[in-house]
Amino acid sequence: EWNVILAIDSSRLARDTDLAGVISYEVRKAGARVEYSKMPSGGNAAMDVLVAGVMRAIDAFHSMISKEKALAGMRTNVRLGHRAGGRAPLGYVLQHTPTGAIRQGMPVQKSKLIADPVWAAKVKRYLKLRASGNARHEAARATGLTVKNVTTLIGMERNSLVYAGITVWNRHAENGAQRYRPRDEWVLQRGTHDAFITEAEAEALMAHAMPRSERRTRCASGDFLLSGFLSTPDGAKLVASGDGYYRAGKGRRIPAEALEAVVRDQMNEEVDSHEFTQRFIAGLKRAADELPTEPTALAAERRAVAGKIANLLKLAEKSPDSASVAARLHELEQEQRQLDEQIANAERAAATRRALHATTGEQAEGMLAQWIAEDGSTIEEQRAALAQMVDRIEFDPATGRGRIHYRIGLDGGRFDVETASAALGLKKPGFKWRPHGDSNPGYRRERAMS
Repeated sequence: EWNVILAIDSSRLARDTDLAGVISYEVRKAGARVEYSKMPSGGNAAMDVLVAGVMRAIDAFHSMISKEKALAGMRTNVRLGHRAGGRAPLGYVLQHTPTGAIRQGMPVQKSKLIADPVWAAKVKRYLKLRASGNARHEAARATGLTVKNVTTLIGMERNSLVYAGITVWNRHAENGAQRYRPRDEWVLQRGTHDAFITEAEAEALMAHAMPRSERRTRCASGDFLLSGFLSTPDGAKLVASGDGYYRAGKGRRIPAEALEAVVRDQMNEEVDSHEFTQRFIAGLKRAADELPTEPTALAAERRAVAGKIANLLKLAEKSPDSASVAARLHELEQEQRQLDEQIANAERAAATRRALHATTGEQAEGMLAQWIAEDGSTIEEQRAALAQMVDRIEFDPATGRGRIHYRIGLDGGRFDVETASAALGLKKPGFKWRPHGDSNPGYRRERAMS
């Protein structure tokens, strides 16, 4: 029910000429008008339209000039070894340093990355394992990063140049189909902070993790679904041989499509059984019993640290230039942040423990069904979904028999590739396996996984 919208000038509505035109049209369509204190109406409607058009162009001009100056300042910051904004990636924290300048009554500060005492060692080991060829889920499990979402791990690998001690700027695209700008437009400043990995390792990680404009398909390179899960009874890894087969060393080659189809079919049959669901619930409860209890001791320690900080702040008011007081205060604040994180983790673990103990059969079936159906458009994303449920798959190429070892200590029944392939209608490698049909309760999940 408004009749008029008041603004200081036209730039307060929009500095984009197209957007300003849309707003003006919507206001006029609603039967209202816009008036400006610095640009009053002259009473001539035609002249007002002309003035408004000119002012919109001036607003857009000032916006573009301001943007260019801001980007130039960011570029200079990066060249001087500072960060151009943004939060610290996992494994680092920001260290702020005053420049001596004052802006709007506040000291101007520049930031750089320093190693995070909580996460640095884990992140460094994870990246080293990934650079040496370990699967993502294996590296995360070995370093304790399974608490992080798989998208966080992928983001770390895409940001691996930062973990090589390089400040990277102008990497993300503003708009369009591509998320990243061309590599030659990136601004790189080396040696700005402590490196976790070498630049060569970072480039290798990025080559695998960065998104591609075209969809990746399975080809002779052998980027297969079960890579990283398969091993022989004596512990040897089965890897892609480069021609559509899995192979351990120079041993027998196993058709990739046949083995993957059999494993999917085996998972569908096992997950659909009542016995497996009950074993799964028992495994959840065993895992819950291993989680820590609520952090009463941590909370007491946290209160003690808070008391020390309060006392130091009073002392700092009396001696504002004391370097020793400032250093001790920084140590206590860092200790307080670590305790806060430990308390939050323990509280989450306690909540998880209670939820796992209360899991019903219907909830367990829903979890299992979601895990099987949660596949992505790429093999890498499908592997990440599979890793939520499967720990490893033991397979003997000599006999063609194997067993799926699920997470939370569950072992599946044994399967035989040759027998199962015949039942699925796989006559030769590359032949599309045939689902069992609507009568099979796992058919819909099989179709989703395939």
